[in-house]
Amino acid sequence: MTSPKRSMRKPRARGLVMKQLPVDQRAGYVTELTFMTGTNVNSKVIATNVTTVGAYASNKEYWYTAQNASGSSVALTTSTSTYTEAQLDTFRGRLPAAFTWTQNIGTGGWTQGTYTPTTGRTNKLYKAPDPDQSGVYIGMLTEQETSTNKLLRTVWYKTSNTGKIWATNPASLTFTQVLNQAGAPSTDPNDIQATTWYYAVSP
Repeated sequence: MTSPKRSMRKPRARGLVMKQLPVDQRAGYVTELTFMTGTNVNSKVIATNVTTVGAYASNKEYWYTAQNASGSSVALTTSTSTYTEAQLDTFRGRLPAAFTWTQNIGTGGWTQGTYTPTTGRTNKLYKAPDPDQSGVYIGMLTEQETSTNKLLRTVWYKTSNTGKIWATNPASLTFTQVLNQAGAPSTDPNDIQATTWYYAVSP
């Protein structure tokens, strides 16, 4: 397995930007996120925070995807620790890379409104309780290759532009597919709740 190439870009100064995923400011700590569909791995993410670990550069999210993993609900679990490069490689396993995303996208990386999904892809919108606010939801839209269900893009939705999807990584979170009033799958966040939405789009 080939590790991701090293990035020579210096991370942004701490404290000057907001985050798309929250950044653990402790040196040496990296976050692992696992998305499961039933008993199958849907995707995995390595978020490096302020730490470079071998070929995994700081301020990056490395997204990896499993093929043929799709369903009406997605369960997320997270863990943050002082992982070694070998441990991160083991966590990734044989999953192919989907995309790499900058962790610090800032409030300017979020757009008010509704994202238009890419045509020719399988697009699904999921919702979960917002870990930051009771009674409020967040959204996660996935774009997948139609023939294999390989993850191609992730779009986060939040009802306030804090610059990050949640303030602190939840230990676990369950996303369920969004349906419209007719009971059909929907990619419109207003079918989660009618309110002002902000979205952030991965590469």
